[in-house]
This record gives sequence, C-alpha cells and structure tokens, in this order.
Amino acid sequence: MSRLAETLTAAHIKFALLAGAVCLALAVGGQGLAGHVASAMDLPGLARDGLALPLLFAILVVYVALLACPFVPGAEVGLMLLVFFGADLAAPVYLATVAALCLSFLVGRQIPDPAAGANGPCPRG
Repeated sequence: MSRLAETLTAAHIKFALLAGAVCLALAVGGQGLAGHVASAMDLPGLARDGLALPLLFAILVVYVALLACPFVPGAEVGLMLLVFFGADLAAPVYLATVAALCLSFLVGRQIPDPAAGANGPCPRG
C-alpha cells in the first residue's frame, strides 16, 4: 500500500468533499447576495439623480480612513468595493489604498518612540 493511500482515509475524503461543498455554497451565495445588494442600491438611479459621484467619493474617503486604522481588513474591504461597483472602480480603489498607506505612514512618523528617547516626531534623514 502506498504512503498516500495510508494517509488518505475515508474520513479525510469525506471531510475534503464537505469543505469543498461549503466553499462552493458560500461562493454562490455570496455572488447572489452581492447581486441583491447592488440591485437594492439602485446605482443607475443614483447616476440619473447626479448622486453617484458624491456617494462614490464619500465611500472612498471612508475606505481611506478605515484602511489607515490598524487591524482593519483593508484588502477585504477593497475587494468588496470591487465586487459591488465592478472593474470601473479598480483605479480609484488602488489610489485610495495608496493614499491610506501614505496617511498611516505619516501618522506613524509623528508618534514618538519612548524607547529611543525621542521627545517629538521621528528625526528626518
């Protein structure tokens, strides 16, 4: 009997099939949920009323603020924006991500390091 056959038991195979079925159900359900949320948001109606651009700008500002905070799953929030608004939002999401990383870096530079004996912002250079 080969080593692979020894390690793969029926329980392992059943578990792998169950995990695959759960992942497939979550993917299909998530896609359906995203479709329902997008239709409920009525994005074409917002575009007709002239509210799409201000709403998009507000969403990106909130995204930058959230992404600049520690322990916020920024990649997932960015992917959610891409799922809801499509590939047309890829460049603004990328630019907002870069802006959030710059913001968190600049804020971090202003925090003194007490272990180094610094009394103010980190020295430049």
